[in-house]
Amino acid sequence: MDEEIKKALLAKPSSYRRIFEVVLASESGTWVQLSTSARQIGLHEEYLPDLYLQSERWVTEVLEAAPVLA
Repeated sequence: MDEEIKKALLAKPSSYRRIFEVVLASESGTWVQLSTSARQIGLHEEYLPDLYLQSERWVTEVLEAAPVLA
């Protein structure tokens, strides 16, 4: 696993940590935190629902292309 991703997941300073905080706030429904975290990385809140749907499509494509483990 990429070291920067690992740091973000472990709540350590990382170039991905603030993005991960947006995801966590969105998943937990902490809307004030979501607003704050999105603003910190320069993301406009009105784009978040579309970005979420795009990420779901991307994950689906990746999983469909992944080999099935027996």
